[in-house]
Amino acid sequence: MMIPSAVDLFEDEQERMTTGSREDLPRAQTYDSSGKRKCTNRRRSMNLDCIPISAYCRESGESLDAINKRIQRGVWIEGVQVLKVDGVKERWIDLTEVAKWARKNRDPYHFPEV
Repeated sequence: MMIPSAVDLFEDEQERMTTGSREDLPRAQTYDSSGKRKCTNRRRSMNLDCIPISAYCRESGESLDAINKRIQRGVWIEGVQVLKVDGVKERWIDLTEVAKWARKNRDPYHFPEV
């Protein structure tokens, strides 16, 4: 049996990321001496700068309504924290910009400057 190429693994990972639930996320994989794939329980970590709004809501626990209200009130700005990608129905969240926003707007009494 042949060991899959990096392209095959990447395509497998992309398919799982776009079609499945949290349980379907890619897991770290190893291969035995015959080339057969073995799946371990460790999940791969992926550093992403932007994620679909549905994934952001699921992972952060915030509702889509709460995010839409932030946009309507001008707290979050489309093109900065929220991105519209051509050819994609769903809006994306820029996690880097959200982190900057959160640090800028933290409660000064809870986290005083040192």
